[in-house]
Amino acid sequence: ERDSLIAIEDADNFVASREERNYQMSALLNYIEGVIPNNNKLIISTNLANKSKVDEALIRVGRSFDVMEFRYLTHEEGHKVRESLELPPVEFSNKRETLSLSTIINYETVNEEDLVKHEKSGFGFGRW
Repeated sequence: ERDSLIAIEDADNFVASREERNYQMSALLNYIEGVIPNNNKLIISTNLANKSKVDEALIRVGRSFDVMEFRYLTHEEGHKVRESLELPPVEFSNKRETLSLSTIINYETVNEEDLVKHEKSGFGFGRW
C-alpha cells in the first residue's frame, strides 16, 4: 500500500463535539488511532469560530500533529506577502483594517462590496 494524503475541507460538522450528537467522530477517532489500518495522513480544515467547537479527543496531544490558526492579516503584512510572491504592489482600502490571505493575493480582482458580503456571512477562517 502507498502512503497518501487526504484533505477534508469545510469539515465543521465532521469535527464537532460528540456532545453535539456527532456520530461520525467515533469512526474518525478509530481511523486515526489505527483501529482501521491505514497509511494516510489527514488534513482537516474548518471555518469554525474557535477550536472549542472541535471535539477535544481529536486535537489532544498525541492524536493530532498540530492545530493551525489562520487569521486576517494587517495591510503591512499584506504588502509583505505580495512582495514575497513577486506580485505588484497595491493600495489596500482603508475601510478594512485586516484582510484574508486570499483577498491579499487576488486584490486586483476583488471589490469592496464582495468583501463586505463575505464578512457578514462569516466566510473564512475564524480566530482561535
